[in-house]
Amino acid sequence: MLRSERAIVSSKGQVVIPHMLRKTLGIHAGTELVFTIHRNTLEVQPVRRNIDMFI
Repeated sequence: MLRSERAIVSSKGQVVIPHMLRKTLGIHAGTELVFTIHRNTLEVQPVRRNIDMFI
């Protein structure tokens, strides 16, 4: 599935992730994200935590 949305970078370097993308990826306040540059493209992925890490 390819889904595109646009956002604007603020003067502080901040970006608001559009609601539909947050909802689709399960991103909420406090979600850790990993940023990767791959072939001149910025990839953003939420960090998935294994529940066993907290037991």
